[in-house]
Amino acid sequence: MKKMRGKVAALLLAGLMAVSVLTGCSADVSEYSSMVVATYGDKQIYLDEANLMARYTQWLDELYYMNYFGDSMWSQEYNGRTMEDSVKEEIMAQILQTEVLISHADEYGVSLTDADMEKVNQACNDFFETMDEKMIEMSGATDELVKQVYEKNALANKVWQAVVADVDTEVSLEESQQVEIRYILIQNDDEDYEDPEAAVNEIVSRIQNGEDIEAIADEMGLYCGTNHYSKYEETDDVIGSAAIEMEVGEARAIQNESVGWYAVYLSTDYDEEATAQEADSIITQRRADLFSEVYGSWEKETFTVDEDVWDEIKFDGNPVYEMPETTTAAETTAAEETTAAAEETTAAAEETTTAASGTTAAEETTTAAAETSAAETEAAAETSGEAEETTAAQ
Repeated sequence: MKKMRGKVAALLLAGLMAVSVLTGCSADVSEYSSMVVATYGDKQIYLDEANLMARYTQWLDELYYMNYFGDSMWSQEYNGRTMEDSVKEEIMAQILQTEVLISHADEYGVSLTDADMEKVNQACNDFFETMDEKMIEMSGATDELVKQVYEKNALANKVWQAVVADVDTEVSLEESQQVEIRYILIQNDDEDYEDPEAAVNEIVSRIQNGEDIEAIADEMGLYCGTNHYSKYEETDDVIGSAAIEMEVGEARAIQNESVGWYAVYLSTDYDEEATAQEADSIITQRRADLFSEVYGSWEKETFTVDEDVWDEIKFDGNPVYEMPETTTAAETTAAEETTAAAEETTAAAEETTTAASGTTAAEETTTAAAETSAAETEAAAETSGEAEETTAAQ
C-alpha cells in the first residue's frame, strides 16, 4: 500500500487523472469548469481540475484494492477519518503545493521549454490511450483540461528541481553499506517443534557444515527470508545488531522472545544493489529535507477550500472501476494488462512531475494524510500472514 500510495502521489502531480459523472449529485460534470472549489490568494481553482485528480486516484485505488476491501473500501475509517476523506484531503494538499511552486517559477528563472511541452503532449496522449473505454466515457476529460493540468505540474516540477538542485549527491559507504542476511524462523507457537531453540541450533549446525539455508528450509517446510541492515548503523533490532558483528558465511541462533528463534546466516557484508538503493534513499531524503525547509520558509497566500463544492465529489457508492464478476483466464490477463499499463503511464509521468518523496511533507494537511496512509498499510499488513512473518524478522 505504501508503495502504491507513492505512485498515486506521483500521478496526481503529473495530472494523470480522470473525472466521472456522479449519480445523485446536484451539479453535472459539464458545470465543474465554472465551479470554484478552492482559492489560493486571488487564484481560483475549479472543480473540473480537482475532480480530474480525484477520479483518477479513485480509479487506480479501486483497480488495486477493491478486490481486497470490497465496495465498502471508501467508507472504512482510519484514525477517525474515512479513506475517501483522506484521499480527498491529499488531493487538496497536492493542489495547494502545485500552486505554491508555480508562484515561485519566476524567482528561480523556470519556464517550460519546447522539450518539456513535447513530454506534456506525449503524456496527454498516453493518458487517453491508457484509460479504459468506460473510464474515458464517464470522465468527460478533454484534451484541453488534461493538457492544462500536465503543464501546471510540469512547471511545478521544474521549480522543485531548482530548489533541490544543490543537494549533495555524494554518499559514503559508512552511510549506505548494506549487509544481507538469510534467515529461518521457528515461531514459539509452532506445533511441529516442541523445542524451537534446539531445532534452530540444529539448523545453524547444518549451515556451518556447508548445507544451503534455503535447501534446509525447503526440506523442513519453513520459510527462508532475506533482510538487509546497515553495516555501520547501530540498531535495537536483535538480528540487525548480530548481523553487524557477524562474519560472512557465519550462522547464529538468535532469539526474539515475543516471536521465536531464528537461524541467521550472513550471506554478504556488502550487497551492491541494496547499498545503491540505500544511497538513492539517502539522497531522496536530503532532497525532501531541503525542499521542506525551503517550502516552509516561503510566505504563502491564504488557501481556502469550499467544502460544499468539494462535497460534490463522492467516491463511496460511485465506483469508477468495476470488478469483473468472473475471473476467467482472459479476464485475469486483461486486468493484469490494465494494471501494467497504468504502471507504465506512472513511470512516464514521473518525468514531468515533482517527486512525491520531495513534496509530501510541506503542509499539515499532507502530514495528516500520510499518517492515514500509514494506518492503511498497517491494517493491510494485519491481514497478511507473510507480512507478519517478514515484520517479525526485522
